[in-house]
Amino acid sequence: MSATTVALKETATQLFREAKFDEAAKKYRQAEEINLRDAVFPSNLSAALYELGDYCGSFEAICRAVQQPDCSSNLHQRLSPRMAKCHIYGTRSGTISSGRIKSEKPGVSAAARLRLVELPKSKPDPHPVLEYFKDPQQDENPLVLSQLALSRISKLAFFFGGCGDARHVFGTLISLHKSFTQLGKNKKKHFRSHLTFLDIHPTTLACDLVLFMFMDDLIASRNSEEEEAEIKATLFYTYFGVLMPSYCHHRFQCVVKRLINGLQATPPIIPAWIHADAGAIPKIVRSLTFWQDGLSGKTVDGMLARHVFGLHTQKVEPNQDLPPEVMTKYGARDLRELKLERAIHIRDVMTDEEVIQLFRGTFAQPAMCKDVEAGTGWVSLNAHREEKWYNKTSVFIPPASLLRRHDGFERIWKTIRDNSSKDSGDGDLFKKVKMDIISSWKPNPSLFDRDIDESGTDYPKMDGNPFEPIRHFEKFGVNSNLLTTVDRNNPAFSVAMFFFDAVVNTLKYMRGRVKLEFLLGDVSQQLAKINFDTDSSRPVDFPKTFTRMWLSNVPDYTHGPLNMALYVVPNNEVSPQATVSANCLLDRGLWPDDDSYCHTYTLLIAEELPKFLGCRVISMSPYTRIVLASRTLPIPLKELASRNELITWLTRILLCIIRPGHTKPTPCLVHYPNNLAVFVDLLLLHLHKVGFPAHWLAYFLGRVLLNNLATDVAPYLGAFPIPPEERTRRVPMRRINLDPWCAELKTILAEGFEALPFPVFLSLPCDIGIFEVSVPTEVYPRSSSPDVMALMFYNPRVSMAEDLLFSIDDILESKRIPPLHILTAALAIDLRRNGVIKWRMSRECVSSMKQEGWVFAVFRTDIYCPAAGPFSASRWMEVSS
Repeated sequence: MSATTVALKETATQLFREAKFDEAAKKYRQAEEINLRDAVFPSNLSAALYELGDYCGSFEAICRAVQQPDCSSNLHQRLSPRMAKCHIYGTRSGTISSGRIKSEKPGVSAAARLRLVELPKSKPDPHPVLEYFKDPQQDENPLVLSQLALSRISKLAFFFGGCGDARHVFGTLISLHKSFTQLGKNKKKHFRSHLTFLDIHPTTLACDLVLFMFMDDLIASRNSEEEEAEIKATLFYTYFGVLMPSYCHHRFQCVVKRLINGLQATPPIIPAWIHADAGAIPKIVRSLTFWQDGLSGKTVDGMLARHVFGLHTQKVEPNQDLPPEVMTKYGARDLRELKLERAIHIRDVMTDEEVIQLFRGTFAQPAMCKDVEAGTGWVSLNAHREEKWYNKTSVFIPPASLLRRHDGFERIWKTIRDNSSKDSGDGDLFKKVKMDIISSWKPNPSLFDRDIDESGTDYPKMDGNPFEPIRHFEKFGVNSNLLTTVDRNNPAFSVAMFFFDAVVNTLKYMRGRVKLEFLLGDVSQQLAKINFDTDSSRPVDFPKTFTRMWLSNVPDYTHGPLNMALYVVPNNEVSPQATVSANCLLDRGLWPDDDSYCHTYTLLIAEELPKFLGCRVISMSPYTRIVLASRTLPIPLKELASRNELITWLTRILLCIIRPGHTKPTPCLVHYPNNLAVFVDLLLLHLHKVGFPAHWLAYFLGRVLLNNLATDVAPYLGAFPIPPEERTRRVPMRRINLDPWCAELKTILAEGFEALPFPVFLSLPCDIGIFEVSVPTEVYPRSSSPDVMALMFYNPRVSMAEDLLFSIDDILESKRIPPLHILTAALAIDLRRNGVIKWRMSRECVSSMKQEGWVFAVFRTDIYCPAAGPFSASRWMEVSS
């Protein structure tokens, strides 16, 4: 052995001891190239490559070593276990393949990934009522098309998660058109853009489709002047109004009927630039049918009884755009005062939407319109006149060309507009106008949601300021230099039509260059399906990664930036211009600083996200915006967290799922819904892609499944937010008891068995069944706190539910070990509407519990108290497999 190879070996060995495996591998490889017949160097190289997770390279190095004539039996014995591990991990992760595995693995793995993806990603709510916000806020971060390469200009893709009323889509379309006009001839020729709407509410998608159908009618330009005015009025009242004139209601119903028929045709008969996903169509049609047939008993009086506008017209001091550090101090101080004065009312009475509305005036907003005088919200000073009109009539002024259809409107409006009388016109005429509205106007059908009001007996809440969305349109127009004045005869309508006309012009002049896609579902699940190529209903040529992704405040409800990094960022293009953006609205005043926000959800501070979750952090502020971006994966191991850091963090994540802290009442309410299915997605699907070696992950999972995890990490049991200092808090090392949660983990792992990147010895998917039990409805009163429910299976002859929940910390700390199974990812816990609880579990486990007479109870994981039950095993029924 030459002096050079000896020096290389010694250097490499020292680097290996320092865990600098990539540098050690380089030295061992150099030594092997110098001395090709020495088995020691490829043997040592295989060890370094194994630690890097390069199982194929390690396997090949072992093969070279054992083929050398000087490979001793002792070296053979040392290499054999490593070769077996490389083969197991490499075959499982796909880096080592055989012909048979290569031919069979893709389809089998895809099916397994689909089963994993379709598992619920949050602990259930016993009230399957969908939150709906019609007033999301948008971050302004323009994409400069002229700076993009030709290859990218031809496949721009935008994603809107929680698309709501589509204002962000409208704004994006207008901005795209404006940028398109400034492109050179060649880039214009190749320009193509795809905009994906995704919402969990089918009624939201139905409403957006209706709006675009009206726009398609305007694009056609086959209408008379009066017909066009009617279409525009219907578009306006559908989007902004609580009520609409009867002629608008008729047009609305005609479009609804056309959509119902068109969506159910094969293929669907809708504009060529619209694609409605096949999986979304049945539920969208259901919402449309509800508008068509289910609202005959709704009256104007009923709507107005629930529409209180006057409370929102009080003048408030204008907000200034403040730096984040100033906003943080101001928010915390103001929050303390508000808690003293309004805590009871806020906690027990107000909805999430009302809280957001309340604190929008308290905490500073991201700047949207720097050119408009603070506090006025208008280019000109005419809008307050229409607000005065609205206070008296509860309707917007119709467009001037249709005003003659409404007796008395023009005279009273002129009086109010000119401020010529304190009484706003003749009293008798005003009464006549009110009667005309009650008798000839109709409730806006698009405000009714069958999924929120299953029985169809109630009216929607309408206590927001109806002028606020119009102000957002106006601000966009000013910032875009597209709007310079407001028509004093039709203030609200003129601002709205500037916006809608701009969208219509975009769709008209960019025909063939823009595609709108409508997807229904949960953001995390749908994006995971796209990412793993398991969404069979989407056309194969539709984008799987997106240039820009906007989530509104969806992360407020889906575990914040952790789930953004886990489920959304993987669908973001890898480029400097590509981003994933969101904002925080629900609990903005809670966070003392940016790190507290980030750490509460991710158990990391922002600067640590790249080395654990594999994404870039551009902004992490609940007071302005949360912006993440993708990176090229896998990331070199030297840039990632160490093995000990990873295991410590994974332990903290696991403990926060099974034993989370507790939330304060609104407006400090934190939704913390993640379940063990998310933990499996993180551990097996995400971290392996980021670049962590499979045997690191397998080691940790093995300790968990064997209930043999020793740790010095303790669960955080206080109120949210979780202080960043918790990252370094340690307790004496001890073995914790994870047995109550192992049954569910094994079930989840069995569902995705063939997709796992390393071997786990489990039941096969065919051994897993779906079980359900019918329960009486109304057994659980509605709570103002987030309902994060789980199921607890126990033997009533040994323990009671209350006792087990009270002792849960002792159980986790191995001070008490009763027979117990806890499920965090139930398929359904519906205690109010349908009265059904449904879950996945091993048939063997269920059979054993039935023989022993077990029961289960529903409990809240935020405060560990019973919610419903117990339900005897004799009532459990297997419904499918």
